[in-house]
Order: sequence, then structure tokens, then C-alpha cells
Amino acid sequence: IIDSVRVKFTEIDFYIKEIDTKRRQFEKAVLPSEEKDISMSNEKVYGKLKTTITSGKEELKRAFGILETNRASQSEKSYTQGKTQITDFLNELKKKADLAQKVYDDFKTIMKKKMVRQINFMEFNEGSSDAQTMRQIEDNPDALEKMIQQKMMGKASLKLQNSANDLIEKCEAIKRLQRNVRELLNMILEIAEIIKLQGEKIESISENVMEAKAHMIQANDNLVKAKKHQQAAKCVFLQEA
Repeated sequence: IIDSVRVKFTEIDFYIKEIDTKRRQFEKAVLPSEEKDISMSNEKVYGKLKTTITSGKEELKRAFGILETNRASQSEKSYTQGKTQITDFLNELKKKADLAQKVYDDFKTIMKKKMVRQINFMEFNEGSSDAQTMRQIEDNPDALEKMIQQKMMGKASLKLQNSANDLIEKCEAIKRLQRNVRELLNMILEIAEIIKLQGEKIESISENVMEAKAHMIQANDNLVKAKKHQQAAKCVFLQEA
């Protein structure tokens, strides 16, 4: 399982680089058709990334299960070391998911900036600042999409119509990116919860080991005291005899 997870880490790194490459390509793209192709290709990469992260998480959870099943045949030290190793892998998986979320967020920011420029060109912002338009794109792309459709009613310009359609497609792409970022966040939280639970178990194991050692020390002390009492009683008996 551990070897399989290492392979998945390599795949995740590859997908993250792919997403970052597509972000740079999207930033330089000029034609709407080119932007659309990059956006859709990015969505396919996300599907692979999501599957790989989820699979890695499930394999590490399964590794914990196997460790628990075989616990009786292991020493506490070996068991704790196994727990720690799997937890380290989960921490690494979480870091990669964090990075993936950041890269997707960067892609989304580039798309929003392009949308702001288009909205300004079409004079749809009606006195709103770029920052306000950015917030509108982020907070309510559905409302922005409806506003664009309303603004274009009765407009005969083919160029404006094409630009409006491109903006509407970008609204849909923004919603997909938002969904992806949320899904990645949920995966990060799930991994963090597993790490927390396993960390609590490791602490519990350590506490039990320390408590067992304390009991052993106390038992040895009691044996020493009992031996001394036994010897003292024997001496008294011999003296009386």
C-alpha cells in the first residue's frame, strides 16, 4: 500500500504541474475558443487529480485498518511506528491537496481578471470598480450571467453577442472551478480529521505504555518491600525460637 501511495504522490505532482501550465496558457490565450479548450482540458485534469487524491486517502485508511487487524501480533513499538509512518504519508497527501487548491484558486483569479476586462469593454459594470466586479463574479456568477443576458436583449452587434456568449461560458467555468476548490477543501478537511484521530490514538497508546511502565515499577517496589518484610519476619521468628 505504501509503495502504491508513493506512485500516487508522483501522479498528483504531475497533475498539479499540468494545472499550473494550463493556468499560464489561459493567461496568454487571446481567442475565446482557445480559452474554452484550455478550461475544458483543465477540467479533465481535475477529474484525474481528484480520483488520485481520493484513492490515496482511501489506501492510507486501509493501511490503518490492516495495522489494527494485525495489532495483536506486533509489539507496541512496531505498532506505533507503523501508525506514525502512515500519518506522515497522510500529512504529505494533505500538503499536496493544499497546493492543488492554491493552483486552482490562481487559475480562477486569472479567469476573473479576464472577465473583468471583458465586462469593462462591454460597459456592463455601470460604475462598479474592478474589485466590486471581481467580488460579483466570485459571489454570484449566476446573477452575473442573467445580467449579461438581459443587457444583450435587443442588441444586434454580432461582436457583442459573441463576447457576451464567451462571458456566459466563463461564468459556467468559474462555477466549475469553485466546485473544484470546494471539493479539494473537503478532501483536505477529511484528511486532517483522519490525522487527528490517529494522532489521538498514538497519544493514547503512549499514555497506556507509560501507565503500564509505572505499574511495573510499582509492582517491583511492592515485591522488594514484601521480600524485606518476609526477611524481617523470619529473623524475628528465629530470635524467638
